[in-house]
Amino acid sequence: MLKSKVDPRAIVGGLLAAVAMVGLLLNDLWYVWLLLLAIGVILIAVSITDRYDYECQKCHGKYKLGVKGIIASKHGRDANGSWAISRCPHCRAVTKAKESRSHGKEKV
Repeated sequence: MLKSKVDPRAIVGGLLAAVAMVGLLLNDLWYVWLLLLAIGVILIAVSITDRYDYECQKCHGKYKLGVKGIIASKHGRDANGSWAISRCPHCRAVTKAKESRSHGKEKV
């Protein structure tokens, strides 16, 4: 069997999102396609949550963002690497948390 490093949830989520986008453009049942699009986005977000750890800039505690945090927080990349603005579960401070990948080094 073909082994892939891509999470099957991400593949299914991407396919659902693509089908939903086509359905939104071509059909009048927008609420069905919108529901499929939402399910696809949630599946992609769930597959991403396991891959990244974040380090608080205030207390240096490491934590993972949940599905809601992945979808709602602002993410970016600068000279120091990737980051997400999020609330630390340890000290409750909202900081620009540095990202560290749990499954291997970040590709540049």
